[in-house]
Amino acid sequence: MGNEGKIRMTVDIFGSQYKLVSEASVPHMKRVVAHVNEQMQKISAGSPRLDTPKIAVLAAVHMSDDYCKIRDDLEQIQVRQQQMEKSLKELAVLQEERVLLLQNLEQERDHAQQLQAGSLELDAERTKALAEIDRLKASALEFEQRRKQLEVEQQEDREARGRLEKQLGALRQASKEQLEAQQKANQEQLEAERETARVELELQLQTQREASEQLLEAEREAAKELLEVEQEAARQRLEVQQTAANEQLEEQRTASEEQLKQLQLVREELQERSKLQEAKLADLTLRADAADVQLASRLEEKILLEQLLEQQSQEQASLHAKLEKQQSEASEFKQLSESRQQLIEELSLQNDQLQEQIRLRQEEYDLQLELHQELEEQHRLEQDRSSSIQAELKELQEKHIQQQLEFDQQLNHEHQLQHQLEEQIEKGKSELTELKGRLEQTQRDKEAAATELREQNEQLAELQLQLSSGLEEVQLQQELYAELQALTDELTEKLQESSDALVERESQLHVQQERFESERLAQQQRHEAMLQEREERSAESIREREAELQAEKAQALRELEAEKAQALREREAELEAEKAQALRKREAELEADKVRALSEREAELEVQKAQALHEQQEWHEVVLQEREEQSIAAIRAREEELQEEKAQALREREIELEAQKVQEMREREAELGAEKAQALREREIELEAQKAQGLREREAELEVQKAQALREQQEWHEAVLQEREEQNGEAIRAREAELEVDKAKALSEREAELESQKAQALHEQQEWHEAM
Repeated sequence: MGNEGKIRMTVDIFGSQYKLVSEASVPHMKRVVAHVNEQMQKISAGSPRLDTPKIAVLAAVHMSDDYCKIRDDLEQIQVRQQQMEKSLKELAVLQEERVLLLQNLEQERDHAQQLQAGSLELDAERTKALAEIDRLKASALEFEQRRKQLEVEQQEDREARGRLEKQLGALRQASKEQLEAQQKANQEQLEAERETARVELELQLQTQREASEQLLEAEREAAKELLEVEQEAARQRLEVQQTAANEQLEEQRTASEEQLKQLQLVREELQERSKLQEAKLADLTLRADAADVQLASRLEEKILLEQLLEQQSQEQASLHAKLEKQQSEASEFKQLSESRQQLIEELSLQNDQLQEQIRLRQEEYDLQLELHQELEEQHRLEQDRSSSIQAELKELQEKHIQQQLEFDQQLNHEHQLQHQLEEQIEKGKSELTELKGRLEQTQRDKEAAATELREQNEQLAELQLQLSSGLEEVQLQQELYAELQALTDELTEKLQESSDALVERESQLHVQQERFESERLAQQQRHEAMLQEREERSAESIREREAELQAEKAQALRELEAEKAQALREREAELEAEKAQALRKREAELEADKVRALSEREAELEVQKAQALHEQQEWHEVVLQEREEQSIAAIRAREEELQEEKAQALREREIELEAQKVQEMREREAELGAEKAQALREREIELEAQKAQGLREREAELEVQKAQALREQQEWHEAVLQEREEQNGEAIRAREAELEVDKAKALSEREAELESQKAQALHEQQEWHEAM
């Protein structure tokens, strides 16, 4: 196995024959032998005095030196090859990262488009909310106009009552003398009737007081439950509405003070009238003796009183009609409140949709933030790898930060819009709840006023029945009617106050009810005091006329009760029919107005929406044009920077490699020279000693063996060295050529790839801008 497959040949090295055995080919062995022979010839030519062993050693040293240099060069080539492979891998990684960056950039563009679409939707919703606010303001103005119209009608009612009071004054003046005569006669009868009337009034007042207390207690319980339900939700809204509520309370306080002043003036006027009536009654008492002559005119006075009662019935009918009108307006306002509640619910749905969009955009923002963090990590890694990629990533990061800032601004703007919409919705809900409460309170006040008015009408009818019994009773009924009219006016004013006080809170409502109760009690006390005083003045005359008027009173009471019941039934039927007809008519008108207003508002909103979309589109086109120009300029600048950086990097790399190569060659030559000299000196000394010793011991034998061995060794070494030298030379040349080709190919591919990526980026950006 040892010599199988080997080649044996005899070679001539430096004039000596050597037998070589090798596994290499013959040409290779010949090249090795030729190389060894050439080296020995060179050494021999340079140093003729050296003998063959020294020449062989020096040749071996030179060839070893060349071999070490070649091996070092191969190692450097391998290192460079590894560096080149590493650079190619890094280049591939950079290309992949660049593809990822382009994908991220495309995603950011898509996200920017989504943000723009969301901005358009927010603008449309904001326009719709502003339109709804304008509509609510218009409704408030319409309600204010209706309130002013009611005030005008009430003023007209006051003027009419003033005219009626003047007529009553004339009637009183005409019947004063007759009443003086009749008063004395009816004094005794009035004493008994006063007690009955007082008991009845006390019962009625007690009934009214209990009903009012029950109504007030029920309202308090309902308000308490409603307050407990809404207290938690109203706590936050109260903070927002506190300023506006304070201003409204101040205005309402001013209006209430003015109304109180007006009521005070009315009370003073009533007191003055009461004093005048008392003076007139005193005058009538003084002239009571002279009034007996005028008893014959009692029938005429009765006719006048019947006419007066008819006028009073007509006035009551007009008051009922106005009350029904106010009730119909309250129903209309209730319908408006319901429509407003529906609109507020629609706004709430839109707010929920807006919150869902904000939530989705918040998730997109979180994803964008994670993407930003990943980009920052990639940027840090690429910064360690290449300065050019670092600059590019820095630019992308700045763009991303700018986009993130814009997105944050848009998000903040959306949060502000949402907050404004929530405030408007909460404000609208609170106003609607408050208006509903006030409307219900107004309805209850109106019902209470209508009930009290009916009770007062019943009292008036009873007093009118008593008036038919005598002129004294007529005078008393006229005074009671004047007081009842004042109380009716006061109730009407209070009804107006309750209509105007729709914006007051629950505490003010309780204060108003307490004030109403105190005024009613004060009125009752004044009425009782006046009755007591009149009873004392007319007690004597009533006792004298008691027996005479008892029969007439019973008959008149029966007749008037029958007439009153019939008239009340007929009037109630008429009022119910008129009320139902007016309500149906008003509902139809309101429905038609609502449909027409909604259609007009929808058309107006469509026009505004189209205009806003057109303006937004123009603005986006201008912004996109500016961004496109900026992007093109930035890309061009970036291309120039990349070209300069590329050329600069290539130049620096070539200079660095050349300097490194020269420096390494110099260092290696110096080291090899020193090692070679040292090895030669040591080897010369050793060889001299060995030679002297060998020559002395076995000079003849060694000479033959040495010559044979040298020939064989030289032949083999020469063949081996020649072959390796050729292989190394061919390998080095092939590797250098391959490296040069790979380098040129890599550079050309990189340049082509950069150019294609540049063209692709420009093309994609152009397509994106055209699409936008």
